[in-house]
Amino acid sequence: EWVLLATFVAGSMLALWFGLPWWLTPLLGFAASWGVRQLWRVQQRARARDKFTSDFPDAIDALTRAVLAGVPVDRALAALSELFPGELGRRFLHLSRQLELGVPFRDALRELSTDLALPDVDFFCAALALNRDSGGQLSGMLQSLSRTLRERRTAQRRLLALTAESRAAARIVAAMPLVILLMQVFTNPAQLQFLLHDTSGRIVSLYALCSIVGGLLII
Repeated sequence: EWVLLATFVAGSMLALWFGLPWWLTPLLGFAASWGVRQLWRVQQRARARDKFTSDFPDAIDALTRAVLAGVPVDRALAALSELFPGELGRRFLHLSRQLELGVPFRDALRELSTDLALPDVDFFCAALALNRDSGGQLSGMLQSLSRTLRERRTAQRRLLALTAESRAAARIVAAMPLVILLMQVFTNPAQLQFLLHDTSGRIVSLYALCSIVGGLLII
């Protein structure tokens, strides 16, 4: 809340600094605070998704060991919520509670993968549902899925290492326009007034914005 308030105040002060109409000042403040709030939510969801992806192979291994030991699938799924804190444990806890309330197995599994957009989780849920309907060797499928996940995670880490320099360069290029604009605020505010209020300046600003966004998308 304090961050949102500070963002609102900063956006309002920038609007006053650039001489924008009075009615536009609170709108810019609200827009800035809304943008920060949305960015924070996106980051939180990304962190939860990454944590789930990191823990998922270990969860599959634990589930495989439980199934091989003769533990019922429902109890094994409930145990995962205690073994893995965080996003994965929270989702499996919700799954076990849904099953206790009598929700159909397929519907409960569908909620497990909500908003994750992970094909491996979708395959895992489909395999569990198929095994519940027709039976079969569940442990072999889980072992194969665990191997695939670990190989994919290793490849992803290798890819991140190989592209680290390019991603760092992209971040620097993306930050340069903001740094230059902040410098102009203190060193040459008249130039920013030209970009905001003059017709030619607005055309230049629009062209620069489209060029920067297009360049970042290409990168």
